[in-house]
Amino acid sequence: MTEWLYHVDEQDNVLGRVSREEAHAKNLLHRTVHACVFNGRGRLYISQRSLEAERLQGYWDAMAEHTTFGEAQEAAVVRGFREEYGIAVPERGLTFVDKCRVNAAGENILYWLFRVQYGGKIMPRGEVEQGDFFSFGQIRNLIAREKFCPWFLESFKRF
Repeated sequence: MTEWLYHVDEQDNVLGRVSREEAHAKNLLHRTVHACVFNGRGRLYISQRSLEAERLQGYWDAMAEHTTFGEAQEAAVVRGFREEYGIAVPERGLTFVDKCRVNAAGENILYWLFRVQYGGKIMPRGEVEQGDFFSFGQIRNLIAREKFCPWFLESFKRF
């Protein structure tokens, strides 16, 4: 089944829809979401991508999803949390942080960055191998020795 995405320009104006395959093959700018989960102690949940993931296998990241055509960004975040982390987060619990642009690792994306506070247990699944809550200092140490998705590195600068 074809996954249709938002094809956008630099200002996030919708140019139309594009298949995921075409967006990646032609390096077309498309919309995604990235969301960071914080616990009550201010620690950020990061996860390691599965070795079976489409790209960047074994890299560390926060929750990231393509926004499907016709889907609101907040709905994409809620779907991503359910699919990747096995958690239910209501849209009203999301806080918009920024729009960010990354063109790296086969992705030319304009993503909407969100944050959410979550106190429950996270059950990684799907394209997620493992994950945990880390302090910012621990994440900086991990960045020095592990592989991270470029969009995570861009998002991390905003916190």
